[in-house]
Amino acid sequence: MYGCGLCILSKSFSVQRLSALLVRASTIVSSKLYLKLPSPLYTELCLQTWKELISVCYATASTACPSTSVCLLLPRPAPAEVIAARKFEVIITDSDAIDNVPALDVARKLGDAIGAEVQCWPDCPDGETQYVGRTDKVTVHSQSSVCLGGTFDQLHNGHRVLLSVAALLAQRRLLVGVTDASMLQRKVLAPLIQAYDERCQVVADFLRDINCTTEAPVTFARLTDPFGPPISDPDFTCIIASPESLSSCQKINQRRSEKDFPPLHIEEIQFTKGEVWGSAEGLHCPSDWPEEKISSSTYRLQLLGRLLRSPRPQAASGHDSRRRPYVIGLAGPAGSGKSSICRHLSDFGGERLSLLPADQIAHGIYEPGTRAYHALIENFAPDVIICSEPPHRIDRKKLGGIVFSSPDKLRTLNGVVWPEIAQSLKEEITRIQSLTPASAPLPVVVIDAALLFDAGWDKLCDEVWVSYVPRDACERRLAERQKISLEEAKSRLISQSAGVKSTVGDDRVDWWTPCQRGSNTGPIAQSNVVFCTEWEVPFTRSQVERAWQSLLTRIDRSSS
Repeated sequence: MYGCGLCILSKSFSVQRLSALLVRASTIVSSKLYLKLPSPLYTELCLQTWKELISVCYATASTACPSTSVCLLLPRPAPAEVIAARKFEVIITDSDAIDNVPALDVARKLGDAIGAEVQCWPDCPDGETQYVGRTDKVTVHSQSSVCLGGTFDQLHNGHRVLLSVAALLAQRRLLVGVTDASMLQRKVLAPLIQAYDERCQVVADFLRDINCTTEAPVTFARLTDPFGPPISDPDFTCIIASPESLSSCQKINQRRSEKDFPPLHIEEIQFTKGEVWGSAEGLHCPSDWPEEKISSSTYRLQLLGRLLRSPRPQAASGHDSRRRPYVIGLAGPAGSGKSSICRHLSDFGGERLSLLPADQIAHGIYEPGTRAYHALIENFAPDVIICSEPPHRIDRKKLGGIVFSSPDKLRTLNGVVWPEIAQSLKEEITRIQSLTPASAPLPVVVIDAALLFDAGWDKLCDEVWVSYVPRDACERRLAERQKISLEEAKSRLISQSAGVKSTVGDDRVDWWTPCQRGSNTGPIAQSNVVFCTEWEVPFTRSQVERAWQSLLTRIDRSSS
């Protein structure tokens, strides 16, 4: 496979030929594919035609090569440094020569093609009709100052259409508004949205790739409200809109009119249609999934159960790492569905998998006669926390009522119990290691612990997997399971999340904070794999199966 390629369509444009070339290209190009259309489209420029071609090309790419990042080169000259940065490894074309010029020579004008292989596929179908832009009704014109806004998470072909049309029309200035995390609380799988800086960088890289020139320099604005700079800057002349954002653009014009600013021309773009997920690589969407178009939400859905961060180095520092079990820490707030994930893991893992529920281990630590038992009696009123009936066990419900209302008392409890649980976990991992024959597959241990990060038990793990559901779902589940009020459930989750904030959240990021992916802050950012149990059971199970099969591939390859 080649990492980067250039596809040159030399003859007159047809969707059939483009589709055939892209399908073939996707079998040999793994990452990025630049696309150049027939030369007359660049020399006889018609913005109306190009606007239509942009949508057609990316819609075709969504079907023909959905896993390949396609960059349609716009009819703009690229700066020398942009051309030099493109490293073509393969040139794919439907003709040996383009306008009587060898394909490799054409490629050299578009990027670095040193050593690139040329593959000519002249047998690609033409189709019955060629694509012709509707030039008889030209309604698209260049604009002095263009703006558009969006989340731009998981940059996809819908985004590429919007950005390409904006870059095509902008003559002097292009502003891209990128939504801040404060506006994204209600988004599906909000913690898996990429960090703001990462989203800006991906958009900037794409605009550079498609020949967005220095004639219309690109600037970025952080959107903390639905309107952004266009309501305070009269210089803008045009805004790019999707059907979803059309009403917001109209409201922006209303706000501008209140200030006697000229109205923005609204250039509406239709969404790019996408394929329904469901291949061997993708999860089938939940039955009630509303999206019929390509969307960032659907792409985030496809991250579930997938390895998002490279595993940390073997966590056996200071121990004999030979045949040491591979340790997974399963974390997540109360009510997030960790128990259901453990059940699915048990089904897939069989005898190879050992579950270590931290809460059950804690039950043993609280037993009369243990170190923790005596330490708790010393720190808390015995007549309150000890049951009156023999053998005078600690009443964990009463103890919980005390510590959840006092941060200081909670810290005292944790200082007693957490080290004891950590020691028990280490001993159990060592015991499993000693019982595993040298010829057996590497055993897998899953530590099920809501407080994995808080207690520092993640340091015992090779990977951390997290179960997530939205905050309101956690609150509802916890209230139903514990038979407590919704307000008490909210209070407990706030108390729980305080520990995560202080350990991995920089005192501001918890389980539900948006835009953790790509940062180093927050529990989702620190996780290797993320699950969501918000939807039906079969969808949760498919996430767990994907994660388990991927895990086996990693550890069996490394241990062989």
